[in-house]
Formats: sequence, C-alpha cells, structure tokens
Amino acid sequence: MFFGLGLLCVMTSKSALGAQICIGAFTAARVLHAIVYLTELQPWRTIMYTIGALSLVGMAVLSLLGVMS
Repeated sequence: MFFGLGLLCVMTSKSALGAQICIGAFTAARVLHAIVYLTELQPWRTIMYTIGALSLVGMAVLSLLGVMS
C-alpha cells in the first residue's frame, strides 16, 4: 500500500514538501515500530503503527487534493 500511495502522491501532489513529510514519517515510524516490537515496548509499538497509518492517510489526502485541483 505504501508504494502505491507513495507513487500516486508524488505524481499528483502539488506539494512536494507534504509528500516528503508523509513518506519520511512513514519510513521512520516503520523502522521505529520494528525496534520497539523487538524490545517489547507495547504502548510505543501501537503509537508507531498509528503514525505510519496516519502517514498513509495523509498521502491519500494529498493525492486526492492533487487530482481535484
């Protein structure tokens, strides 16, 4: 899902900075999610997963705004 939304966001978004922020936040959140998963830090694992999911939503919104305008 990340690669599809990322490609769509980069191709349609008028805001390159917004796309960079969403892609960077997703990547950082997934790396940190793996780290906290291995160290069994439960509340942080959920937080990192949620940040990654919200980054995907942000990419979808940026893509929609780029197509609509």
